[in-house]
Amino acid sequence: MHTYIASTVKAIGDYPIAWDVVNEAIDDGSGYIRESPWSKVPDFVCKAFKAARSANPYVGRFYNDYGFTYDAKKSAKILKLVKDLQDRDCGITGVGF
Repeated sequence: MHTYIASTVKAIGDYPIAWDVVNEAIDDGSGYIRESPWSKVPDFVCKAFKAARSANPYVGRFYNDYGFTYDAKKSAKILKLVKDLQDRDCGITGVGF
């Protein structure tokens, strides 16, 4: 993951003002984090944001998801995730919906 993020950010350079570092990681059902190949990596969301910040600290780093306006449970899970990332200084700078 670190190699992929670092090489992608390096290849693109400083042109973008923000990256969607992690997209749609919150489960739509009763779980917290959606099952995916990345979810098998412990704490992958925080690790991805830290890797992106390390690769380019001057570009915004966003978590992006859908469905928060009509799903209060999902909205609460997104808020929990973002607050946790902020509290642990993972490097998130914004949220996209």
